[in-house]
Amino acid sequence: MQDRDDNFYSRYLEELESEKYATGDLITKEGSDPTHVFFIMNGVVHNHTTNRYFERGQMLNQNEVMSFSSCPHDCVAHTEVSVLKYDKNTFNLILDQF
Repeated sequence: MQDRDDNFYSRYLEELESEKYATGDLITKEGSDPTHVFFIMNGVVHNHTTNRYFERGQMLNQNEVMSFSSCPHDCVAHTEVSVLKYDKNTFNLILDQF
């Protein structure tokens, strides 16, 4: 999603949603249908399935949305977490415009 002109992104800014999660909140559930791609703005997310941690600047669910597969992991807010997110249809529309 890099190397796009400013006009490209301005078309999709209104589609971004913000959300906050408290420590311990479930963000993604293993086996569920991914409805959004998350961009972590602040905080730490713990993937309980792989024991991996995600921090500011990283994304969740992008591979699952792109491949139309279910969430393979339980991801939980390890700290308070702020995200920006696109619904899966908008995210795929953005990718289709490469």
